[in-house]
Amino acid sequence: ELFYSSKDMMWMLTLVSVIIFVSRLCADQSASHFFKEKTNLNYSTLFSYVNKTEESQMHTVVFAVAQLNIDNLKNVLEDVSDPSSANYGKHWTKKVIADYTSNIEGRDIILQYLSSNEDINIEKDTQYGNFIVATAPIFVWEDMFMTTFHTYAFNDTIKTHEVPELFFRAKEYSIPVEIAMHVSTVFNTVQFPFPNTIRHVSDRTKIAPKALSSTNNLLYGFVTPALIKKYYKVSNDIGSMKVTQAVYETDGEGASPSDLLNFQSRFNLPNQPISQAINAPVYDDVCYYSDCGEGNLDVQYIMGIAQNTYTIFNYWSSRSQPSDWMLGWIISVAENPNPANVYSISYGGDESYYSQSYVDSFNIEAIKLGVMGTTIIVASGDDGVAGYRARSSRYY
Repeated sequence: ELFYSSKDMMWMLTLVSVIIFVSRLCADQSASHFFKEKTNLNYSTLFSYVNKTEESQMHTVVFAVAQLNIDNLKNVLEDVSDPSSANYGKHWTKKVIADYTSNIEGRDIILQYLSSNEDINIEKDTQYGNFIVATAPIFVWEDMFMTTFHTYAFNDTIKTHEVPELFFRAKEYSIPVEIAMHVSTVFNTVQFPFPNTIRHVSDRTKIAPKALSSTNNLLYGFVTPALIKKYYKVSNDIGSMKVTQAVYETDGEGASPSDLLNFQSRFNLPNQPISQAINAPVYDDVCYYSDCGEGNLDVQYIMGIAQNTYTIFNYWSSRSQPSDWMLGWIISVAENPNPANVYSISYGGDESYYSQSYVDSFNIEAIKLGVMGTTIIVASGDDGVAGYRARSSRYY
């Protein structure tokens, strides 16, 4: 038989009481919140931990409002995109799509909930109610999401002793039950942006096959507009000013109008300026003050292949809110009443580093654009779909 002293019994009763209290507390918290998402641990190779974020630190988050009928809209996309379908080419307008997918009731409930806290400043409610951007001190978000925020910095900026851009992120978060069913995700909580570093191959002689590079502006070792048109058998390169095409740039990438003119003259292309620049560093001296290699490349070649076409240089600054090029693109196209007919994006990252919330939100906006008749072209990069890491690792 076992015998316990009165002191031991008191200790055990106290322990049982604490366990019961904690269990009840957890049950109450579970009843008040729904667990939403954890961070992607792959990001630990890209970011370094700095410290616990100060509670008074201001931080902006983005509520993605849960959309309606997305599965049905995906079927519509496949229908209007199928040449054998009777509905092929019968695209929907932005307003029709918004009426079909927007969750206005949910948007209003989220806005009302956020407005009830005087420490929260609602920065933006996008035109069709898809996203709500709000700023508040960290302690407000920690309380709302039942989490703790920490400060991180890109590893590359730490190694090069640059002034690092800091990111405030949590390891996981939960959504208050009052708004949980209307929130698909909250960005800038556990999602880390992927560094959009551009890495090009160095040996240009491997790019263009010698058999296709002799005369008529086909330069050995270089991919020229003439080479592209010959290789892909492009018979007609004259577009229409009634059609819009856009390049999406970020990371300080601008474009030089004078360099565009030189490019067009060098390869016997029609002289045509950029039709529209949206928040973009487009001026002749841009290459002296920022990067312009990718920006010049993208706009020159898209205009060289589709000539006489209304061309937009769409730029997203890292100083914007949100300071994340991928999330920035998602929000910008979501609230654009007249998106371009074609979007060309030359930035990307390894899929394993992106959280599911990024993927889902991007796909939803891509589906909407497709139903409107917009084509999205994303570069696979110099190394193909495997990415630049395949150069040094068989894992990729």
